[in-house]
Amino acid sequence: MFPLLRKILEKRGLKDITELDASEKETFDKWQKILTEEEISVENIKEFCEIQKKSIEAQYTNPDNTDKKDIYLKAALSIYTGIINLIGSKKVAREHLVKYLEQLLK
Repeated sequence: MFPLLRKILEKRGLKDITELDASEKETFDKWQKILTEEEISVENIKEFCEIQKKSIEAQYTNPDNTDKKDIYLKAALSIYTGIINLIGSKKVAREHLVKYLEQLLK
């Protein structure tokens, strides 16, 4: 448990998080996650972009979309797809190079 959160519990006269109600526990867990999570990684960014892409794709099929919204969704989809492709391109390039070098060794 993060030391600052332990102090908060102590200040409230609580010995353990099990003494919190459901709402308080949820808030406590969010705080704990924020305080203990590492810096944003490339994988975190990729996951975020994948989620945004799926959300856009779900909205894109709505027949009530205006032309302006369709243009926005197309642009956003293009941006997120581009970021995902950029992140994946290094991995793909590395895999191709490894295969090529392995074939040179045969």
